[in-house]
Amino acid sequence: NALPGKTYIRELYGAANLVLSPDEIVDGTAVIVKDQDGFLNYIGTISFDIIHAETKLYELKQVCESAGTKFAYISFPSKINDQITFDSYGIDTNQEQTREAFLARLDTYGIPVCNVRALLEADGYSVKDIFYKTDHHWKSTAGLYGARAIANYLNDTFGYSLRTDLLDEDLFTYTTFHDLWLGETGRMCSKTWAGALDDFTEIIPVYDTSLQVGAQWEEYDHSGNFSMLIDESGYGGNQDLYTYSAHYSYGKVISSPTWLHNNNVHGQKILIIKDSFSMVVIPFLLLSTSDIAVWDMRITKEGLYDYIAKNDFDIVLVAYTDFWRPDMYSFN
Repeated sequence: NALPGKTYIRELYGAANLVLSPDEIVDGTAVIVKDQDGFLNYIGTISFDIIHAETKLYELKQVCESAGTKFAYISFPSKINDQITFDSYGIDTNQEQTREAFLARLDTYGIPVCNVRALLEADGYSVKDIFYKTDHHWKSTAGLYGARAIANYLNDTFGYSLRTDLLDEDLFTYTTFHDLWLGETGRMCSKTWAGALDDFTEIIPVYDTSLQVGAQWEEYDHSGNFSMLIDESGYGGNQDLYTYSAHYSYGKVISSPTWLHNNNVHGQKILIIKDSFSMVVIPFLLLSTSDIAVWDMRITKEGLYDYIAKNDFDIVLVAYTDFWRPDMYSFN
């Protein structure tokens, strides 16, 4: 990023591709496709050991049960699914088949699953309602939906008492910043080729909140209201399009491991083993319960089982979308 003129070179590359290949760019073994609405998809073939991943999930479930802790898998949606077809581009992808095979086998291991994508689709949301044009992450509005879906699922499945009433969409203000940022897929092919920037919606509860965040239970470094979880510095529109991500403006104090406490709600202690989609889920889900601890296998690779044994969690959730990274299932 420090190379002088790097942005100019990127845009020159994008301009050339816009003439030579306006609808798709080949990136190694994958392809970036742009549809008539400017909606970008990064499509490739998946090579993933489903059996190994599910064996590790089952092992994690057993660790939780030994610690007297419940366990469930949260399946977030991905931008590639059976609502989007690529036959007209001649592109072959097994991403949806991999997802279906993976979820179908979880039941054989007795692993409870909250399928957030299925809930979204049942409520009439399309892929383009859920995701950004130029980024693979889901929108902040979808993150709020996901938090509400998880809270409802935990109450219905495990008899918990998460405050789902505090996640009613009418209890939040919504401020949209138009043409704010270029998503990660868009950066791969340039703003010129993408042809659009994405909007971003900041969502804030209208009621009073009192939160604490720290490295571990009852050792907090930050205290404040909901806004302390949001980095608003980029919303002014002066950021570098090739480094700034509005998606990561949420959860700015969340690392791994991190413990978040809600002073205003008495509820369950939840450990979420997360991917990047959870950045716009965890802040909202925290509003419904007392404690959420966060672990990311890509950051903290050792010690998860010991962490579960030493803390009195009510439930452990693995909350992933379809990234299919082996290291994210290397629980230990």
